[in-house]
Amino acid sequence: MSWLVSLEFRAANVRRALRRLGQEGLTEILVEGGGRLAAGLLRRSLVDELHWFAAPLLIGEEGRAAIGALDVRALAAAPRLAGVALRRLGDDAYWIGRLAPAVSRRSRARVAAR
Repeated sequence: MSWLVSLEFRAANVRRALRRLGQEGLTEILVEGGGRLAAGLLRRSLVDELHWFAAPLLIGEEGRAAIGALDVRALAAAPRLAGVALRRLGDDAYWIGRLAPAVSRRSRARVAAR
């Protein structure tokens, strides 16, 4: 079954749409919509697993951002993937990973102090 959901990106609309899709039994969805949508979903912790394709092309700033601003102030606060698998598809790299739970600054400080 294939559904096309078109929403203006507002957190409440996206949460509502994802909840509804889950109620309908759709627990895996492909989201295409550009870097802003991808970043918004990541910032709001609405992504469980990430599938990332990378072609061996260097475009530079002339290209479009695959992920928009994440408001990451330090590398330690950046979203991380766990259980990463890497496959090769032709010349492209295909990464699959689950989003690791965010670690708070306090938790990191406690771990570092031990």
